[in-house]
Amino acid sequence: MTEMQDAESCSRQDYNVSFSMIVASCIGLIIVVAIYYRLKQIRDRKIIPYVRLSRSGHVPKLERFSHYVARQMGFKDRRSCPHLCRLASEYIRKCEGCEDDIYAFFENEPDADSLYVKLVEEFERCILSYFGFHWRHGDLMMTQSKVTLQHNLLREQRFERVTKNLKVARVFNTLVEEMKAMGIAAPDDSQCTEVMAPMAHSDRSPVLLLMGGGMGAGKSTVLKDILKE
Repeated sequence: MTEMQDAESCSRQDYNVSFSMIVASCIGLIIVVAIYYRLKQIRDRKIIPYVRLSRSGHVPKLERFSHYVARQMGFKDRRSCPHLCRLASEYIRKCEGCEDDIYAFFENEPDADSLYVKLVEEFERCILSYFGFHWRHGDLMMTQSKVTLQHNLLREQRFERVTKNLKVARVFNTLVEEMKAMGIAAPDDSQCTEVMAPMAHSDRSPVLLLMGGGMGAGKSTVLKDILKE
């Protein structure tokens, strides 16, 4: 009887141990699968171009290809590699002489040919992965350069308009300063210059005199010589 009880207790213990091992194995397997999918999501997120909403909250703004290339090559701050971003932007737009610029980028390196090939291959891989996502925003991908060109044109027009206004203000200020220097626009009306000296109307001879030149050009000296003659 005692032997039977001992056998039953041993079998129960073996069953409990086996059950505990199965449960632990299942939990471990679940944890491994969860970690795998989590790492896969992080890895996939790294190769997906960023998309964020504009300030208005409606139009999505897609990560530029040059910034995408810098991020894929391990640069946390794209401002630390401006030449690489420029080469990537020129390469995707197939600008004239872009390949020569890439080769010139490595001309001082001992293995320039190999580095040139590797960089071009990296650009090609980035192009494939860049256009492999966000097909809903394909129009934004295709029109990046046009939007940049339009922005630059508008910015240039704004600059020209502001510069024109500044030029007008500068010309006006210069005329005022010249009039003050000549005494025509003196703050005290009681002061009269040789040109504005009071005299009878019969003695006046109106003359239209056009003189050019900035301050210090000698206009006052010429005017005095004319009055003396």
